This record gives sequence, C-alpha cells and structure tokens, in this order.
Amino acid sequence: MDDNDNSFIFSIVMAIYNTQEYLKEAIDSIIYQSLDFKENTQLVLVNDGSEDDSLDIALEYQKKFPNNIVVLSQENQGQASARNNGLDYVKGKYVNFFDSDDKLSETTLEEVNNFFKLHEESIDVVTVKIIEFERSTKAHPLNFRFKCDRVIDLVKEPGNPQLSVSSSFIKNSAINNQRFKTNLVGSEDTNFINRILLEKKAYGVLENPTYYYRKRMDNSSSVDSYIDMVGFYTDRLKYHFMDLIQYCLDKEGEVPEFIKYTLAYNIQWMVTPEVPNFDYKYQADVFMQYFKKVLSYLSIDALNSKLIRGPALRNYLISKYNDDIHCDFDLKRHDVFIRSKNRQLDRLGAHQFWIDIVELKDNHLNISGALNSLFDSDHISIKAVRKDKNGNTFIYGAKKVDYTARSNLLFLSETIQYKYNFDLSVPLDEDIEYEIGIKVMYYKNGNTLDFKKGNVVTKFLSIGFRRHSPISKYCNYFVKDSKIVYFEDNKFYVENYKYSKMISHEKNTLKTIKEANIPNFMNILWIRGLALLLYPIFKYKNRNKKTYLFMDRVDKADDNAEHLFRYALNQNDNINKYYIISEDCSDYSRVNKELKNVVKFASLKHKLLFLFADKVISSNPDDGVVNPFVVEGKTLVYSNSSEIPKYYIRHGVTQGNMSTWLKKYDKNISLLLTSSSLERDSFFDAGYGYDKDRIQVLGLPRFDNLRNDNVKKQILIIPTWRNYLVGSKDIFLKSPYFNSLNELLNDDDLIDFVEKQGYEIVLKPHPNLERTIKNTNERFIDLFDIHDKIRVSNEGDYQKLFRESAIMITDFSSVFFDFGYLKKPIIYYQPNDDHPFKGGYFDYNTMGFGEVTKNLLDLKSKIKYYIESDCKIEQIYEDRINNFFDNIDRNNCKRVYDWIDSH
Repeated sequence: MDDNDNSFIFSIVMAIYNTQEYLKEAIDSIIYQSLDFKENTQLVLVNDGSEDDSLDIALEYQKKFPNNIVVLSQENQGQASARNNGLDYVKGKYVNFFDSDDKLSETTLEEVNNFFKLHEESIDVVTVKIIEFERSTKAHPLNFRFKCDRVIDLVKEPGNPQLSVSSSFIKNSAINNQRFKTNLVGSEDTNFINRILLEKKAYGVLENPTYYYRKRMDNSSSVDSYIDMVGFYTDRLKYHFMDLIQYCLDKEGEVPEFIKYTLAYNIQWMVTPEVPNFDYKYQADVFMQYFKKVLSYLSIDALNSKLIRGPALRNYLISKYNDDIHCDFDLKRHDVFIRSKNRQLDRLGAHQFWIDIVELKDNHLNISGALNSLFDSDHISIKAVRKDKNGNTFIYGAKKVDYTARSNLLFLSETIQYKYNFDLSVPLDEDIEYEIGIKVMYYKNGNTLDFKKGNVVTKFLSIGFRRHSPISKYCNYFVKDSKIVYFEDNKFYVENYKYSKMISHEKNTLKTIKEANIPNFMNILWIRGLALLLYPIFKYKNRNKKTYLFMDRVDKADDNAEHLFRYALNQNDNINKYYIISEDCSDYSRVNKELKNVVKFASLKHKLLFLFADKVISSNPDDGVVNPFVVEGKTLVYSNSSEIPKYYIRHGVTQGNMSTWLKKYDKNISLLLTSSSLERDSFFDAGYGYDKDRIQVLGLPRFDNLRNDNVKKQILIIPTWRNYLVGSKDIFLKSPYFNSLNELLNDDDLIDFVEKQGYEIVLKPHPNLERTIKNTNERFIDLFDIHDKIRVSNEGDYQKLFRESAIMITDFSSVFFDFGYLKKPIIYYQPNDDHPFKGGYFDYNTMGFGEVTKNLLDLKSKIKYYIESDCKIEQIYEDRINNFFDNIDRNNCKRVYDWIDSH
C-alpha cells in the first residue's frame, strides 16, 4: 500500500473463495456504479485457493479492465489473510473490503465520495446500511442509524456500533499499519474497523446507499458456518474481545464507552442455545471465565441498552457483569424480586398471564397460557379460583405443559428465562354462573406443598391474550352451547345464555372495534350483525341438528377429508354435512359433480356455515386453510362463536418430530388422528402439549379405498422435497438431491432392462418440483434431463397410481405408508444424508417397509430382483407392515367418523 499513490478514488479489495456462481454479480455491481469505473475505481481480486472457476472469472475481468483490476492468488489461508494480501496493492484514496457473493447499490460510490468531500477532516470512515437478500430479505439490526446523511459523534452517541468493513469505506491513510487478525473466526471485521474508529471517534452514515448481503440458500456462507465452531466462541473472546480491550487500554488507558457498546452488541450473539457442546467441562469453564472477564470491562448502560435483544438477555448479561443474581422475598410489599446486587431485574407482580386458549368443552372451562419470567418454574404454581354467586370458592391447580416451540431460554447449562406453559380445567355445573380468576403462587423454598406463612407469595397477575385466543382486546366474549363466557376486570365470567345478554356484549364489542379504528369496520359490522341476527335460528331452532364442515386444502381435494365426507354422506344421522373447496381449483368441478353439499371456499354461504358449525374436519389444521375469515382478522369477525372444534384427520402418516408446528397452543386440535400405536406414542413425547385422549389410533380414511385393482407392470418413482432448495436455481442444480435423482432418471441400463421386461417407469414429481422457480419462467422439474421413455405423471389421483404400480421407489416421502398398506414392494433410494424429517421415531433400517439403498447400483439390483420375483414383497417387510398398522380392515372411515361424532 503506497500512501502517496492515490491514483484511484476507491480501491475495492475482494477476497474470493469458491464463489463462481455469485462472483460476476458482485464484480458487476462495482463496475457498473454511477461513478465511472475506469476513471475512479481499482478492484483488487484475491483468490484464496478457490477450487472452482472463480480464478478464471477474475482473470476474464482483468483482461477487460487491465488498468483497474489486479488479480492475486494464494493458497487457502482464509479471508483475513487474503484481505491483508490485497491491502499491499491498493492505490485508492478510500478502501473497501467487499465480499465476493454480495452486491452494492448503483450510486453508492458516488455518494460516499461526495460525503467524504464535505467531511474530509472529521472522519476516516463512511458506512452504508446492510440489507440481506436471497434466502432472507431482512434489514440489519443496526440500520436504525441510517435515517439521514450525517456524522455520528461516538463520544456523544456511543450506542451506534459499527461492525462491518464490507459496508464501510475507509481512508487509505487511516489504515496505516493496521491489518486483519488471522487468528480470529468471524470477528476480524469488528476488531479492524474499531481500531481505526478509535482515532477520530466519529464516522459518517448515508441514508440511501445499500450494501446487499447475500444469505445463501444452502447456508454455506462463512458466517452461516461459524456458529457450529467451538473456536467461534472461546477464541473470539480471547483474540477479538480481549485483544480490542487491551488495545484500548494501551492506547487510551481505558475502554471508551462506544467500544463498550460495540462489544456489548457483539457479545450478545454468543448467548444462544446453538452454542456447540464443549468436549470437556473445563472448556466450558474457560469459556465462561473469559465471558465474564470481557463483561467486566463493559458498563451497565451498554448492557442495558436497546442494542441488546430483549429484557431476558439484558438481565442475563447484567447478572454476569455483577457476578450476582438472587431472589428477594418481600412480604411487606407482597411480591418477589430477582436482583443483581442492588439492581432489580424482575418482579413477579409486573408480569402477565398470556392466554392462548379459552374453550368450553365437556362442562369445563379450559384455559391455556404461559408465564414468562426469570423466576424458577420449580418454585411456581398457577391456579384458577372459581367463585359462584353464593360465595362458594374452589381452587383448581394448573398442569404444566412442555412445548418444543416455547421452552426455557438456555445458554450452556443456565436458564436465561423460564417459560411456564399451563393448562387449567375448571368444572362447570349446569345453570350456575361463575367468576374465575387466575393466580400465581411463588414458594420460597421450592416446595409447592408448603403453605406456611413466609414461604408463599400469591399474585393475581393481569391477563393478556395471544392471537390464537377467541377472546381478544377487541372482543371480550364468546357463546358456546348454553353458556356465555366473557372477560372483564381481569376475570372470566361464565353466565347462562340469553339472547339479550349476547346483544349487550356484541354492542360493546362493536363499539370497541369502531373506537380502535380497525380497517374494514363496515364489513365487520355487516358480518357480525348478520351472525347475531341468525344466531337464534341456527343455534336454537336447529340446536338438535349439528353441522359438520369437511375440508382438505383450499385448492386440493382427494385427501382424507373427501374420503371421510363420502362415507359421512351415506350415514343417516340428522347431521348437516358440507365439503368446502375453492371453485378455482382443478378438483372443484369433479367434486361438485360427484357429491352433494359442496360449498365454495370463502363464499357467503361458507362464512355463515363456518360461524355456526359444530365441527370442522380437515386434513390440514392451519387456520389459514380452514378459516374463511383469517384474512379479515379472525378474532374480530367470528369470536362470538368461540373456537370451533377442529378435527385433524391428517395428510399422511408422521415420520418425524413436528412439535414446532403441530403444538396445542396455536392449533388446539380436538382430534389428532394416527394410524399406528408407534405413531401415536411419538406424539406423547414432550413438545406437543396435547392430552392423550385427543390422539387416537383410528387409521387414515383414504386407506379404506386402497385396492390392488388393475396392477400394471409399472414402477413408480415418487421423491419428496427438500425445503432448503426453495428459490434458487443454481443451488438446486448443484444439490445432491438433483444430481442423484437426475442420474436415476437417465440410467440407460435400468431403462433398457425395464423395457425388455415389459415395465414402464412413471415419475410422480412432488408438487414443489412443479412450481416456478423464483425470478424465472422455469419449473424445477424442467431442469431434469428425464429419459424420454420415463412417463411424467401430472394426474392428481394418487390412489390410481398406487393401485396400478407394482413397485414404488422413494427417498423419504410418506406416501410409502399408503403403498405399504397395499403390501407391495417398496425400495428406499437414499444416496444422500439429507433426511427432511429428522428427530422422529421411524427408523428406515429397522422399521422400513422395504430395503434402503444408498447407491444406484444397489437400487438397480433390487429393482431387477423384484421384477424377476414377480414383484412379490419379502416376508420381513410384510411383517413390518402388519406390525406397524393397528388396523388393516378398511373400516377407518367408520372408526374416525364415529369418534368425531361422539366427541
């Protein structure tokens, strides 16, 4: 680096490692800036031992711009080393360190140059905002700084940390002898730029220019991979945090406040449940020693600032800074406190109960919710207090519930925040009206059976409602059966139904909605008014005639709901039954022609039926699928009829753990249908939250119609999908998924053998393969080079394919359960370690309905075996099928319908 040779305004140093698919876009975003490239910009491309075509791409650009582009090449030594190497060649007045898979907005360099001209003496650094693209489109958390073009004085405004050099432009002269630290993993940017910021303690920010940071679809960028490395943690504390602290102490005799804020912001990202397990306890101890040591140089103001994400994390960092956290029992104030030294971190009475579910079921008021706090759950109990008008009081304890998706926040072995999820069930007697409150009890010694004075503090906390609840801040009541449940003055009230009472509650609700200026008020008023007017007719005149709604997907039929609906129509049981489907989907005309009582999704008829339905029976439990009002705001439109019981009769048999999606607190399913005791037992594991009586082994209704009729010499290939492949053509084409499947679909040896034996191969693509790729006109299926003797099936009738096929080949698709039900040969082709349903109970090697093959040669050998054996399934796999399914009697529809009708 020659300080005297600023022959360019900008020098862009770009470290490159295996980014051939992104490199051209990155370089072009520099070349085609509004500031003329040839006259003003030098590009230093440093190839860090790439094994792809990145170097060739760089050399091609150098040929086009020999006076502007320098290409260097080194053995793979890491990004820091590559940047340091490039620094020796820069000739620009301002230097930037660009990532080779990112891009820059068009006017960035011009605007940065103009800003430097205005503030040449006061700053050495100008930075621009960061926005993610590709896998994510989020703005960087520090983008709050870019509200206007200005100079930030870090002495006066220390809470404005700068971490990235890629989005920064630095005076060449200010870099001097500074170099990136090569012994760091992931923090070399922050260490480097803050050494420079220490000189003038100020930098410029620009409102409009943008640095676009690519979040790759395959999570292969360096930042994505750091989090799994132990070195990202302990070594960072030693070689970044403590190194920068020591640099400040040596240079200034103290750590400036802006550095404290920077390190506080930086260190919070290390507090994550994803910290890899240390091999030995001493390693975790060493980590925590350095963690506390770093914190000791920071400040309460920095650790308690808005830069730290959430109060739980702020409190944890402060407790480690003070090396103290304790519980104070204050009987005079009748409250409990969590303190760190003299600083209050939490107060029990300051919390709320957050309610997810309020339902009337089987003469009980069921209330489910959560309490989030710093207070140890083992010291807490939650109780409902029921009073009647005669003053009789009964107390009912809550059951604690574990949810995978709402569990305690942990860091290493410590709990940062406790999540107490609870279920309350309060019995209700006929015709008696009640008042019900909820209280929390904290036990000083942790013994929840010790009610001695001085050991217990009781608080009736305020109550709030989450979006899943039928009661909300806009609508405080619902009607169910012969009861009205309403919420007032922080208590629930249960009163006997009278239409006049319902009208009174509804008037208050509409007034609240109007005063809140909710959009589409007139539409809401019309829907709710019509529902109120019709309620006596639907619910009381016809109260002995129930209404059931059946539904698969909005745009798809031919699943368990349609099969069960066909059965239900033949039952003479005085129940109104309707099948719901969009008139825009391909199945609508068929279903409407073959069946009666087919209703168009989101039509007025559907909305009215939904408001007064007794049960919704669906193969998809998501509110966005079954609820026609979800786009209009569920709680505003139909909460006067409570949460309608939903019976989830499944899309298929479960293989993996789905507890992050299928949890009780936002689905509240009345039936979770299974086909096997093994499958059912997997839902009993912690994480889902359902009572055991709601999980039933009754069998999928569609299995009743599976037949081995008209079996052809047909081999069905039916792969499942990989969610990480969504959105990117390049990643899809390079994925093992594509390459192994494409190889199978082009194997001449297999196709010639099959053809000679009179067999045909049919490919049934997963629906996602038939979707259009983002920003293209191509579908994923179009990218395959499919042999012209393989037929691609576009028909929607899966059961027809199963009936006609003699052999199924799949990787992990759950349709193998359907095929196995028919006891026909299945071959699992799993050449890649990319199981999309990890964490489940089903083991392919010990439970699978066929052989697991790991390469194409073994797959072809097994296909040949079955063809030569007249496609007869082996006894071992037939036994596994018989042992897996509890019922293979084609009476699933009857069992499911009878259970739903009686529950």
